[in-house]
Amino acid sequence: MSIDTVTIAGIRGIRKPVTLTLGGKSLLLRGDNGSGKSSIAQALRWALTGAGTSASAEPLPSEYFRHRLEKEPNAARVALTLSRGGAFERQDDAVDGDDPGLTFREACRRARPFLRRDEMLALVQDAPGARFKYFEGFLDLDPVDALSTALAARAKSAKQELADLERRRGECFVAARTPLPPGADASSVAELRALYFAWAARLGLELPGQATWAQLVRACERERDRARAPEVRTRRGRLLSSRERAERLAPPDLPATSLRRLRAAWDKAKEGEQRVLLERALEFVARTPSPSNCPVCEQSVDRAALAVQLRKRLAVLAEVKASEEEAERLADAWRVFLDACTEIEREAACLEEAPAPRVAGVALLEELDASARLRGADLAAETLIRLQQLRAKLDAEIANLPDEEQAADLRALADAVRTAGPALDALDRLDGALAVATATSTRLSAADKALSSARKNAAQHILEGIGDHVARYYAAIHPPHEADEATGAPTIVVQRQGSGTAKLRGYFDSKQVDDPQLVYSDGHLDSVGLCIFLALRRARADREGKKDPKLMVLDDIVMSIDLGHAERFVKVLRDEFADHQILLFSHNEHFMRTCERYLSEARRLHIRRWTLADGPTFVGHVGHVDALRAALGASGDNQALALAMLPVLDSFLREASYAFEVSLPAKTQRTMADYWGPLKKRLKELVRSKAIASVEAELEQIGDPVILRNGLAAHVNHWALETPLGTVQCVARGLLGLVDKLSCARCRGVVRFKLAHDPSAGRACNCPKGQQPTPQDPCQIVACTSVEGA
Repeated sequence: MSIDTVTIAGIRGIRKPVTLTLGGKSLLLRGDNGSGKSSIAQALRWALTGAGTSASAEPLPSEYFRHRLEKEPNAARVALTLSRGGAFERQDDAVDGDDPGLTFREACRRARPFLRRDEMLALVQDAPGARFKYFEGFLDLDPVDALSTALAARAKSAKQELADLERRRGECFVAARTPLPPGADASSVAELRALYFAWAARLGLELPGQATWAQLVRACERERDRARAPEVRTRRGRLLSSRERAERLAPPDLPATSLRRLRAAWDKAKEGEQRVLLERALEFVARTPSPSNCPVCEQSVDRAALAVQLRKRLAVLAEVKASEEEAERLADAWRVFLDACTEIEREAACLEEAPAPRVAGVALLEELDASARLRGADLAAETLIRLQQLRAKLDAEIANLPDEEQAADLRALADAVRTAGPALDALDRLDGALAVATATSTRLSAADKALSSARKNAAQHILEGIGDHVARYYAAIHPPHEADEATGAPTIVVQRQGSGTAKLRGYFDSKQVDDPQLVYSDGHLDSVGLCIFLALRRARADREGKKDPKLMVLDDIVMSIDLGHAERFVKVLRDEFADHQILLFSHNEHFMRTCERYLSEARRLHIRRWTLADGPTFVGHVGHVDALRAALGASGDNQALALAMLPVLDSFLREASYAFEVSLPAKTQRTMADYWGPLKKRLKELVRSKAIASVEAELEQIGDPVILRNGLAAHVNHWALETPLGTVQCVARGLLGLVDKLSCARCRGVVRFKLAHDPSAGRACNCPKGQQPTPQDPCQIVACTSVEGA
């Protein structure tokens, strides 16, 4: 699909609507500087791509493109129709069209088919990173870039969400940590909860193993309420009193000790209870001076021995009495001790049921002793253990009661738990959300990085692949076998550092140079930029196939390239881009004439004049020489005829100087005087060597065209107006005669002579040699009929 017609209005130098009819063919548009060529190119760029004045520029507002005399918002307008159907129109910032037209426009936006000289220079002069971005524009990575942009936006959103969650988590964490006692620190929710459970443990709260937060809350509230209950206060007092009594309790002596003494006394006093009788007998014996017979049985007795015996018997009875009293006292002590223990145990809730009635007196001792012997236990050790257990139980019971002194701490714990609970629940939810957000952010960042890496790999692979195209095009424009060619095809070195870089390496005298700008001339640098652009265009067109618009718009791209290399460049366009619609704009007539020979199918237009109000005026492509012939045949105006001579002189002098290898002064900007003197001298040398027919008469007629130019064409003054018309006509005839003798009658190119290099080569023009003309390529001719006998 290609462009059929273009209608432009209200843009830059074009005010009134201008329609270019291309019929799907290429276009060769010639016009002087300031005649509106770039306005057409920029209008097309604006309509087809929406970009600014160059591919690297940011989009510009419609006010930039609008004609200076137009004030209406919708004045800027470009409408295109396509050769196979389809149309679209851009009016200021609005674009409207049918599906084929909009599809073509979108393809052009991706294809980047425009090239100006500043872009061509940028390809060489830009930093490697900027050059890489320009190259990427040809790779149609928009879908990848859109995905990358979406991923980057999603990754950024995920990071913001993550940051927001972390901020909220921090706030919740502070809210959950604030109620804790000073010095308590934690870094996780689990540690926070552990600190609250540890606080509860310090205050004596009993919790089941693996207690939940809800259980902690209930325990805190329960203990807080219990600490304020009156019965707890009474219970605490009783337990403290019992604990004090238990501290004073000590087991009495062992029952076995007293029982042994009592039993021994009983064994001595088997007679039974004889105390009274024995006391009376002893009193009798002691009162009676010397009784000889027993006062009871009246038998004879030994009074002294009897008294001793009586005393012994009385002592045994006294010992039995004392042992009995001691046992009774010990039994009372054991009873009191055991009763106290039982009472305290009952207070401490150690007894599951009421104990049986306890015996008293010596029988209690006998029972304790018998029970210990039956168990084979140590009653003293058992009693001490019982006391220890009782005291421990009392301690546990006391500890189990909420202390009134800890009531404030319990209330603080209950309040802290109640406050921290919602914050901890929120932290649980936020930690879950954070885990998801972190995983999402990580995956998105990884995907973005992987996509970026894959994009760089693809760009590097494609860009490295265009190197063959660049080398082929550069070799076609600068043949390496030519003696005057010292440069070589540049190479592109793509690196993946950062966002990607593309460095240029050049070759000079078969040696690599880091930067072509160091040794290449301006014309060669322009060729480098041209070849890279063409290689990118070719690679994209081959890769996209039918999806690519196969369009190129080239605006004044051979300003620093001489005609010989420009001719080879046009051959590259013909041979490599026959499938493209090429819109080529230039002010150089000789270059455009070269384009005509090789791009013979192209439409040809010439901008005759331009005004601010009306814009450019187009005519069929009439060469400068034909225009001068027409001006010479018309009724004369000396200044108009002189003006018609100027472009002929400018273009012919440059082309002839190149063709005849004229040595010119080394200047960046050469004037007509710089060309005419050396060329005139060279032509006379060729006439003397009989290399060309005599042109002395024509040179005599021309005289000094520099004076004519400065005096008549370039200025309006009294002296110029007095120059006779016949004088100007004579100069014009001489100039036309010189052009006719030195140009090919078929291709109208200046014949080149190679006598200095190959005397047998003779003269030659720019026509292809040895090929028969064909209807499809009428520009191919067999031979030249120029110069002698032309």
